[in-house]
Order: sequence, then structure tokens, then C-alpha cells
Amino acid sequence: ESPMLGPSGGQEKSKLKAGVEGAQLVMRSRYLAAIVGIMAFYEMASQVMDYQFSSFMEMLSGVTATQAFVTDVRLYANVLSVVVQFFLVSLIMKRLGLVVALLVLPVAILGSSGAFLVVPTLTAASLLAISDNGLNYSIQQTARESLYVVSTPEEKYKARAFTNMFVQRLAKGLSILLVLGLGAMRAEVASLSLITITVAVLMALFSIYAGRRFARQSRLEKS
Repeated sequence: ESPMLGPSGGQEKSKLKAGVEGAQLVMRSRYLAAIVGIMAFYEMASQVMDYQFSSFMEMLSGVTATQAFVTDVRLYANVLSVVVQFFLVSLIMKRLGLVVALLVLPVAILGSSGAFLVVPTLTAASLLAISDNGLNYSIQQTARESLYVVSTPEEKYKARAFTNMFVQRLAKGLSILLVLGLGAMRAEVASLSLITITVAVLMALFSIYAGRRFARQSRLEKS
């Protein structure tokens, strides 16, 4: 190991190299590009929904009431995540397939965003946060990681490095800039659901494509 870089410096350089090589792999593979796209679209929707929820939190008066409400929302999201992870993920993936598992979160985003667009209330805003946090860290993450099963270890490592180092941060950054820009233009908070609905539709389309490719590849490997 180079003394100037040190162990941590060498690891960062290795991750950066893997990320660059991952970008090259993603550009050559529609399947890997679909997986990366699912993550990117989710991050965009998540940032917008978080902004919408935070904006409606300002309707509450008093720090105590706000903290209590946030605690309740987080509790509901955690309960949903635990219930889905322990009782529904395996059932859905085994009986209904990976495509259905991948579609749970984008469909939930469509439903909660549609409700918030039509009836922009604090309750509807809470559904945005609960569906996001409750489903992403349970069924969505498990289903998305399952897509890498039919890829090689090298593809999995490098594509994930590219996603985590570049795509995820870029999607978050662009979404934050978009939200701040629309906020400066005094756009209605509820109207931002048009963005999340559009992104959720794209996420669903990428999920269907990736899930079907996964199923075909799995059958080929078994035959």
C-alpha cells in the first residue's frame, strides 16, 4: 500500500475505479441500466416527497406537537417496514414474482402522491413519508438486490459502486435543486406530486423490464 495514500486512501481509490468501471458496464447493459434507473427514480421521488411532508409539517404549531407528530409517523413507517419485511416479502416474491415485488413501492408512491395532489392535507402528506420509508427499506430493497442474483459478482460489485457513488448522489442533488428552484418560484407544494407521479411511472416501467429480464435469465440458467 502506498504510504501517501494509506489504507483508507487505497480503498477510496479502489471504490472510485470500481465506480468508473461500473459506469462502463451499465452503459453496455440494458439490464444493469434498468436496475440503476430504478434506484435513481426512487431517490428523485423520495426527495420530493420528503420536501412535501416537511412543508406540511410547518402547519403544526409548537415544537412539542411537531416532534410528537414526526415520532408517530416514523413509528407507523417502522411498523409497516417490519410487517412487510417479515410477513409479506417472501410471500409476494415466491407466489407473485419479482415484478410484483418491485412494483409495490412505485404503486404506493402513485397512490399516496395522487391522494396528496387531490386532497393536500397533513394526513395525506403523512402517507407520503410512511409509504416511502416503510416500503423502501423492506420489500423494495430486497427485490432490487435480488435483481443482481443473475449478474456476475464483478457486475454486481462495480454496478453497485457506480450507483452508490455517483447515481444516488446525483439523483438526490438534482432533486434537491429542483425542489429549491420550484420553491423559489412559489410553486404549490401539492403540484409537486405531478413530478413524483411521473417518476413513479418511469420507475414502474423500469421495474417491469428488469423483472422480466430477471425471470428469463433465471429460466435460462436452470435449463
